[in-house]
Parts: sequence; C-alpha cells; structure tokens
Amino acid sequence: MFKRLSALFATPIRVKVLAYTFRSPAGGTVQECAQVAGASAPLVMKEFNALAKTGIITYRIVGGRKSYVPNPVHAMAPAVAALLAAFAPTDAEITKIFAPARGIQLLIITGMLAGDDRNRADLLIVARNPSDKAIVRSVKQLERAMSIPLRYALMTREDYDARRQGADRLIRDTFEYPHRVLIERSAA
Repeated sequence: MFKRLSALFATPIRVKVLAYTFRSPAGGTVQECAQVAGASAPLVMKEFNALAKTGIITYRIVGGRKSYVPNPVHAMAPAVAALLAAFAPTDAEITKIFAPARGIQLLIITGMLAGDDRNRADLLIVARNPSDKAIVRSVKQLERAMSIPLRYALMTREDYDARRQGADRLIRDTFEYPHRVLIERSAA
C-alpha cells in the first residue's frame, strides 16, 4: 500500500501534476501543466510518465499532441479525486490570495472552484480598476494553488451592472449554477 501511495505522491511537482490531471476534465498537455505548476516541461513530463506507469492517468492524442487524463477505471481514482478535492483551497484561503488586490468589489467563485464545470467561468471579478496587475497576480497564484488554469471574467462595476440588467448569459449562469460570493463591497 505505501509503495503505491509513494508512487503517486513522491514529489511536490508530481502532486501538482496529479491535481492538474484530475481537476482538468478535458485533460491537458505537458506544456499547459508546466505553466500552471510553475515547473519545467521536462520535469512535468517525467512526472506524467511516472504517474502513467502507475496506471492512475492515461493519455489520448488530441490534435497530434498527448493530452493526459485520469484513468477512470483505476481502483484508486475515486479516492485520489476525493483527496484532491479535500485539499483544495478554502474560501478563506482564496479570499486571502486576493487580499493584495484592493479594488475588488465583487469576487464570486463558480465553475470548477464551486465543484461544477458547467459554467463558462470559474471566477467572476468586479473591480474598480480591472487592469490592476495585483488581480492578475492573484489569479495566477490561485491557479498554482489549484494546479489548473482558471477561466475568469474581470470587469468594472458599470459593466457588471449593465450585463446583469441585460440578462447577460455569463452573469445569469454564474448565479444559476453553484457559486459562492467571497467578497462583496459597495461601489463607493
């Protein structure tokens, strides 16, 4: 048992690669994972190969490139998925990641972050200054913590209000699908 567990969780990068694979239902390439994991492509390839050797992940060819996906028939796949879900950042940790971005008026987690990948975005961010580099740094930090690329919408309060009144699909989906409001501040 311990030998199998150590094969799955042998290095911090391997854990990130495993998390990336299980949290990206469509799969992903070495380059995509390396970017999110903050590691070199050769190191990520080594970890993908080690995980594929255990059978917990497999790959398929998409557009001439290998795309790694979880092996759903592997005996440990459900347990690994549950373990990774249990160690996802909490709402408080996500809020702390976004603390340096002072102008955020509304931060909603949805999509993958809310456990439902039907929404087209994982984060909805309304800010006084959407071009604030601290917001993008916070998103990148959360991507590294989650080991997945995040889909997010970033807009001003005026744009958000207009979209909400106009029944914009992205805004509507955000509130119809599972979501959690982490930051909500007045427009003043």
